[in-house]
Amino acid sequence: MKKALPLLILCALLLTACAQEPPEQVNGRAEELQIGPDGLETFVIVAAGEKYGAIVSDKTRVYPQDGMPGEDDFLSGSAPDVMVSVTFEGPETSLPISSGEELKAREAGAVFIYGFLKPDAAALADGTKLDIWQYVGSTAYTAKDGTELLKVEEPVGPADAHYSGLSLSDLGETAQENITAWFEARGVLYDEQAELERACAAWLEAEDASDFQTWGLSQRIVPTALSEGVAYFLTTVERPVGNFVMEQQRIGSAFDRETGEYIEAWELFTCPPDEAVRRILDLSELTEPEQRAEMEAAFEPECLTFFEDRLEVSFDRGVLPSCESGFTLVLDLDEDVLPLLQPWAVPQKGSET
Repeated sequence: MKKALPLLILCALLLTACAQEPPEQVNGRAEELQIGPDGLETFVIVAAGEKYGAIVSDKTRVYPQDGMPGEDDFLSGSAPDVMVSVTFEGPETSLPISSGEELKAREAGAVFIYGFLKPDAAALADGTKLDIWQYVGSTAYTAKDGTELLKVEEPVGPADAHYSGLSLSDLGETAQENITAWFEARGVLYDEQAELERACAAWLEAEDASDFQTWGLSQRIVPTALSEGVAYFLTTVERPVGNFVMEQQRIGSAFDRETGEYIEAWELFTCPPDEAVRRILDLSELTEPEQRAEMEAAFEPECLTFFEDRLEVSFDRGVLPSCESGFTLVLDLDEDVLPLLQPWAVPQKGSET
């Protein structure tokens, strides 16, 4: 046992040394920029409470992402607060900072700028000012103490979205233009300011920082199937219900494959709407009378989303009194379901499109 002790101590020292080695790449906020006669010389990256030193040389390359401050702005020190991803090169050295401590530092080989701060760019209904961190593809509303309250993803689709090998570009130019115009006219299906107010209220009510997690908001539109005469799409909206709980809203849409004109879902069926609803619920084999009655009352054309191999019927949270969360029925497009559809509305397999 005594012989093993030095080996254990040596292993512990080696593990500690490994743990203290600076990583090869760090993502975080650039702070404490030191500007010399020729521009930026050093800066500190703050990531998850840790600090890392970066040294700028004539070999350092800066790559701004779309919409971000440029290379010249960053290297001159005139850029606003930015979020960066830094890859390191060369040997380790030390960097003294304002607190008096010395950080381990390495040369910054590449600096990718992916976010920047917009102070006081938003406000709550009571006038409280909030900062915005603008990222590539998203916007984060932040309290003055740095707490990220709400992150809103840039809406996706229909033009830039793909699903199961399908995309809007599979359609003709006229259809693409009309479908895009229809979705643009409808716009986003959430109230961003209202969600921000709710997120801030939840943060203020949290007794501890661990009781709150950044709220998220997103909308995505993707094509789901093509038939002889129809292009099918699904809109998915994700929004917070409360801390650590999200809900998903799913809305189906159908368009004429050639013209891009919107098609009311009931036109896709060979029978009247009431009969279509009844037969769909029959095929779902629901056995609870109360739940079936709720679905019949809540059934809307937008509940229906067609895929290449299935039909989904989605009910959002709160629509069915007996169900606290959302509820989705899934029916295979088999010999029982297909007779309900017009021949030109039957989704085709990928190889047939």
